[in-house]
Amino acid sequence: MATFLLLTAILTANLTVGAVKVEGVKALSKREIKNLLNINEGDKYFSPLYNSNKLKLLDELAQRGYFDAQIVEEKIEERENKVFLYLKISEGQRYRINSIQISWINSDTTFYQHVANFLNLPLPRYYSYSELAECESKASEFLRNLGYLNAEIQRTIVSNQDDKTCEVKYTVRKGTRYKISRILIDGNSTVRRTIIERELKVKPGQYVSPAAVLESIRRIYITGLFSTVYHTYEFHNDSLVSITFHVKERRSRYIKFQGGLYPFSLINLNAEGGNRNLLDNNQSITLRIESSIKPFNSLERIYGEALYTEPYFLSTPLKINVRLFAGSSKIDSTSHIGAESFLSYYWTESERSIIGLEWRKLLGQRLTDGIINKAIFNTVIDKRNNLLFPTKGYYLWFDLSKAGGILGGNYNFFEYQIIGSLYKQVWKPGGIIAFRVSRGHIVPFKDSKIPTIEKFKIGGDGTLRGYDYSRFYSSDYVLLNAELRAMLSSKIGINLLVDVFPEAGSKVWYSAGIGFRYFLPIGSLRVDWMLNPYKIGDKGYYGNLYINLGEMF
Repeated sequence: MATFLLLTAILTANLTVGAVKVEGVKALSKREIKNLLNINEGDKYFSPLYNSNKLKLLDELAQRGYFDAQIVEEKIEERENKVFLYLKISEGQRYRINSIQISWINSDTTFYQHVANFLNLPLPRYYSYSELAECESKASEFLRNLGYLNAEIQRTIVSNQDDKTCEVKYTVRKGTRYKISRILIDGNSTVRRTIIERELKVKPGQYVSPAAVLESIRRIYITGLFSTVYHTYEFHNDSLVSITFHVKERRSRYIKFQGGLYPFSLINLNAEGGNRNLLDNNQSITLRIESSIKPFNSLERIYGEALYTEPYFLSTPLKINVRLFAGSSKIDSTSHIGAESFLSYYWTESERSIIGLEWRKLLGQRLTDGIINKAIFNTVIDKRNNLLFPTKGYYLWFDLSKAGGILGGNYNFFEYQIIGSLYKQVWKPGGIIAFRVSRGHIVPFKDSKIPTIEKFKIGGDGTLRGYDYSRFYSSDYVLLNAELRAMLSSKIGINLLVDVFPEAGSKVWYSAGIGFRYFLPIGSLRVDWMLNPYKIGDKGYYGNLYINLGEMF
């Protein structure tokens, strides 16, 4: 066999593909057919690869219920060192599922109905391998999370060519149900064991749940104290298992730098340092400085903060944060100092709420001065499948605050802001539409003024690209951002960008452009060029360029 493949490769080494034509396939898109054959015009022709991939094409049709699909005509022509390929396929009629039968290969029927609910689909319906596989995966996962780690679900298809129907027969084997005999932790040298143990969602005596084990690993990661976390099983006495969580510690003390460049406009520089385990109970302290500098000019904005975080406040699941901050900005003529304290709680791994109080002293502003006392409530729901490069899911950010009233201070207003992002894959592997809508409104009471620093700032990277940073100040705004993201390879991507800001009581401001992405393990290197149509024709205007790390939303 190896000799045959070698001879084939030598004989076809100088042949390239002239054209590929496939007829008769309606169940698959042209892109799907192209991806399955994996042979394009101009490629070197390799006969074994072509023969293998055309069988994959037939297999894909069978997985979609076209069991009778076959090649009815095939031509392979060689002309002038080129190969011209032609396939004509008869799909046949798509088979329907007319019954689903479940065989329970166990001495008891515990959890049978739950498994049957996953596997029994409404009938009749067209056969779809992916649809059945998804149901089987959910049923298997259900059993494994009850301790049946070796649960198996086998599928058999019995087809009837006369009426183009099929029966799906399942054989379910639960296997042994395992209990946790003990839990071990390996790899921690400076971090106390109790810090890890309180994050665990599994305990000795419980039945093993892989989902609970993975949730434990996620919670250990969230502490920020470890660079690596994984687990291993060790089985004992046929029904007992011990779990070992292996960790690799990070340095408690750290310092990092980050910057963003908006050429000929602003340079943003950020420095952050801190300690992730300040008092040996996962308390953390973070010191951060942000600055914006106009190239070859002056310091435009500076902001600093110190943040202390105490997890498991008063031995509860609540986390308390205390933040001291100060800043000064020439851009909006504001200077301030302040303090904030808030409690946060994670309802699930993707849902978090905070409630807190903020005190802010405004210093020598041109338009406003005084003290802002504010109560804050914030909720985040993050259902994105990937934080660095989401391809599906959504993100919701909801913020309420009330200043003045019984809290005192010089200002009395109510403020809310809602931000929602949606991500949907429009083609595989890397065509994604990303859409964000932002809405904010500030309502003053008792003729109170609204401080400039509290108004929503629109303009620049992060909001409305193509316009100066904080170009618009608004107490009532809507902002739309849309991106079509395309991965050209595993390292490079191209985005089409549109930002729209319909200013209240005025005209609609918008911009459009193109973005380049270079994907890194820590996020994408983002280079966006945006064109402001209102500046077209201005001398020396060639658009606005933004360079940063990570997607804008």
